[in-house]
Amino acid sequence: MNLSEANILLTGSAGQLANSVIAKLIARTGTITGLDRTMVDSGLIQQHAVDLVHFEKTAALVDQLFIQQDYNVLINMAGKIHNELLVNLFDKNDPKHKESHWVETIESNLTSTFNVSRCFVHNLIKKRKKGIIINVSSVSAQGVAGQSAYSAAKAGVEALTRCWSKELAPWGIRSCAIAPGFFDVGSTHKSLTEQKLNQIISEIPMKRLGQSDELAKTIIFAIENDYLNGEVIKLNGGL
Repeated sequence: MNLSEANILLTGSAGQLANSVIAKLIARTGTITGLDRTMVDSGLIQQHAVDLVHFEKTAALVDQLFIQQDYNVLINMAGKIHNELLVNLFDKNDPKHKESHWVETIESNLTSTFNVSRCFVHNLIKKRKKGIIINVSSVSAQGVAGQSAYSAAKAGVEALTRCWSKELAPWGIRSCAIAPGFFDVGSTHKSLTEQKLNQIISEIPMKRLGQSDELAKTIIFAIENDYLNGEVIKLNGGL
């Protein structure tokens, strides 16, 4: 697909990393429309506030957007990092991983990806249009201690990616994922202590955190390469 012909739906558009990616893509693509639970007016793109795990509301909004524009790229960036031990013995009241935290993490990362993608694909098939789904996963999909819910959610995102690459290819719809490592954004610094972050950086062969423009370049590669399908691109500096 020619990048200038890419009309993009992007979930999680209120996030810092998403806004950085938008800034890199906006001048080179067609339309970019953001979807997020919280609408933040960046001044760059049109954004809509919707609970991405609410099936009916999300379907209605995506259907309406497709009436206005022929979208052909979906970038699923919605989600949140969550750190919590399966059993935390320092919690004397209830050491077990909280059920509510599990549900919230799975919904925000995995259910949102499933929900928006089914609506996007339905509209593509109705209009007999080709397109691509790009799911943003994480290095945590491989399993990280203290991230049961987040690791499971991102592993699920990668499984959906591979499933859809086989299921949707006959319709001319590709599916791939990008699994970033640790990037220099607010959510990374918020979820990790400085000591832990320095330890991680020391373990990365490149000895630094990723930059948002490096994620944007990988997204561009995925959009433009029409034979890329079913792959998870690991973007982690060699970690």
